[in-house]
Amino acid sequence: MNLEEIKSLIIGPMATVGTPFDDDFEVDYGKFYNLTQWWVDQGLVKGRAVIKVAAAMGEGPQLRDEEWPALLRTAVQAADGKAAILCGLHYKDTIRQIEDAKKAQDMGAIGLQISPPVHNGPTRSDVLRFYEDVSNAIDIGIMVYNTMGMLGDLITPDDYRTMAGFDNVVAIK
Repeated sequence: MNLEEIKSLIIGPMATVGTPFDDDFEVDYGKFYNLTQWWVDQGLVKGRAVIKVAAAMGEGPQLRDEEWPALLRTAVQAADGKAAILCGLHYKDTIRQIEDAKKAQDMGAIGLQISPPVHNGPTRSDVLRFYEDVSNAIDIGIMVYNTMGMLGDLITPDDYRTMAGFDNVVAIK
């Protein structure tokens, strides 16, 4: 899928879906599979909406390193090509973020919601380099995720304009 096709899929409501857990606080992948099928049946399909898994409101930052890929795989399998699936990746260094981005790409995500690194006092230049490095490493879309105040408002409107020129940045949140 080329970048223009990916951009055309990031349209309509973006459903940030919760992650179901069982009574032992383990991810309930069976329930998530059924929920994903239900969301698709309710109209969260390609060209009309995006299903976003492992995002902040879906407990993404709290998921273990083995849980978020299994959650993404479950959503992609359950959607059976009918829905645009975006995956949240959170607060990692550039090398681990690129590794995770490649995993998500290989599992069928059309894009990623990527949070900037928040520790070690990154500069604006560090944040731009981070997004550019991830963009250069993958072939799917990136939605820049910045919660105002988390980085001391390091990302400015000029920075967003710069990131718009990165090959795979397709959206901002």
